[in-house]
Amino acid sequence: MNLYYENHLGKRIHFYRSPYILTNHSFFDWLLSFTTVNNKTSGYVFKPSEADFTVRLMPLAKTQNLREAMFAELYDEMVEVFSADASEPGKLWTDGGEYLSCRVISSKKSKWNIPRDVTVVCRISVDSPTWKKPEAYEISFTEETEYGYLDYPHGYNYDYKGTLLGYTELTNDSTEASDYIMTISGPITNPKVVVNGIDVGANVSVGSTERLVIDTAEQTVYIYGPGISKNVFNKRLKGTQSMFTKLPSGKVAVIWSGLFDFNFEIIRERREPSWT
Repeated sequence: MNLYYENHLGKRIHFYRSPYILTNHSFFDWLLSFTTVNNKTSGYVFKPSEADFTVRLMPLAKTQNLREAMFAELYDEMVEVFSADASEPGKLWTDGGEYLSCRVISSKKSKWNIPRDVTVVCRISVDSPTWKKPEAYEISFTEETEYGYLDYPHGYNYDYKGTLLGYTELTNDSTEASDYIMTISGPITNPKVVVNGIDVGANVSVGSTERLVIDTAEQTVYIYGPGISKNVFNKRLKGTQSMFTKLPSGKVAVIWSGLFDFNFEIIRERREPSWT
């Protein structure tokens, strides 16, 4: 499995080819924390964690003089990429498209052999130690569909009958409950999408060149457009359940007016990445 680190500015360090070779790491280790009361366990959660990795700097150069001259440039590049993520996390990516949000928090030099290679031992800090993979759905109205009755199996207060202008069913096959990003395209006023019985949207007007973006992980609601970035969090729909609720595993019913198109990006989560 090939890995690379990408900081929040989009700069990357590839660990599967020279000059940066990943020789050892604990990225895929995980531990589920829990509490024990009266010999019974409960409260299973993932807590923030750390992981170590070792990188060998091995410049590709035909002569020793050239190799020595490249070390400073290569090491400075790696430090600049890692140190950019003090305020915002970067991402550790697999070649399967899964990522772990993290920061590089330490660097130790265990070997200095300038004519040949330099070995650096680093550590990452992870706030949410699950590997994530975005999966996008393009959802648009095709035709009016008749439904006799829709009864949610989980006891939601939303049971629909009659004519539904827009209805689809998604499958969240993640083993964990998943966050998602919804992007609603304008023009539309007061858009609402009912996701598994929960109203998601905002009481706003979205222009023809604008889009409303709802991110459940960050719990943000923004309108974006040409030269526009407007925080409309206070205009979000407020129901008995928060519209930032994660999607459960399994089938997910999605209902809307059919008057607008939107993208639905499920952020699938795993305790470790899929092996490739």
